[in-house]
Amino acid sequence: MIWTVILTLVLGGGIVKTSFDPQLSTQEWDFASVMVYGDDEDEVLGKNVANVVATNGSYYLLDTQLEAVTRIFLDGTHETISISGEGPGECTKPMNMIQWPDEFHLGIYSPYPPGKLVNNFGTCTKWPDCSCPQNFSFGLDNSLGRHISYNSTADMFVINLLEVEIENLEAERGVSYYRMSLFDGGGKRIADVYEEAMLYMPGLARFPHWWIDIAQRALAPSSLFFIPDDSYTINQYSFSGDLLQVIVQDDYPRREMILAEEEYYLNLDTYAPDIYGLYWLDDRLLVLNSHGLVGESLSFDSYSFGNEVKMSKVVLPGVRPSPTARYFWLNKDCLAVVYGAMQASVGTSEIHEVEVFQRSEP
Repeated sequence: MIWTVILTLVLGGGIVKTSFDPQLSTQEWDFASVMVYGDDEDEVLGKNVANVVATNGSYYLLDTQLEAVTRIFLDGTHETISISGEGPGECTKPMNMIQWPDEFHLGIYSPYPPGKLVNNFGTCTKWPDCSCPQNFSFGLDNSLGRHISYNSTADMFVINLLEVEIENLEAERGVSYYRMSLFDGGGKRIADVYEEAMLYMPGLARFPHWWIDIAQRALAPSSLFFIPDDSYTINQYSFSGDLLQVIVQDDYPRREMILAEEEYYLNLDTYAPDIYGLYWLDDRLLVLNSHGLVGESLSFDSYSFGNEVKMSKVVLPGVRPSPTARYFWLNKDCLAVVYGAMQASVGTSEIHEVEVFQRSEP
């Protein structure tokens, strides 16, 4: 299926509608597998690989269950270092990993203590020391941060936050506010771009899906893109928190879930989410929709932005699609796929692996 823009962009909170067009041009990006990790007995993976980063001639995997980072060298050898603890460069319950602008140092984000970002694993002698501050705080003493993204061009962070207001102390009832918030490069909170409120009670675990899935947003050099629900809807926000525009596909053909998806989404819906992920690559927004995850090759909707929004389709013939995998663009020419990620996260299967694909003709 191929899609194109049929309504010209109206600046200032306008709606951009897209629809089916079989004549839309398609680009094929030639990708080939260059590394697989997890298929040997000594290549251990926990239930959740939260992020994959490529830098310093290696691939780095953050495993939040094992509270460890695995470094995989280009020759296939690997080493794993635990980051669990309270010492320099250590943290408790790591949530995510970012790459600093120097393209060498890494930052590990943890909500315990709130908003802690440790750099390059402290004074670990196995890897080079970091020139950045070892403990970078966002000042989130009354908030629980879930996921973090960073754009080095904009020098901006986005963090998913949970902030609870107790309204009845005896019953411990209140309201949980799930917020997507922007922070500048100094860690100052500058805008809450999206908020969703839910009833809070002890033992009641309710949260929106976007709050736990980092692929539900993409941080670009001048704006933030976000998927607010299960429909084909993409909100674009300025860094001041204003809604710039909404991209929609009203006639998107919904796809029924497979069994592994139903187990992951707790059978809350018969249909799969229309969009699985957003990715900003240099000058375009890639949208991984539900139909791009089935078939022979992985495919994305591709948006470019100027005086109007233009859309095309990108197909990766060398990459096997899977609706239960997680996808991480390491750069515009490198994609990491965590196969079996959904089954591993809910405990229905322990078999999963990380495969890295490299573009042969950039």
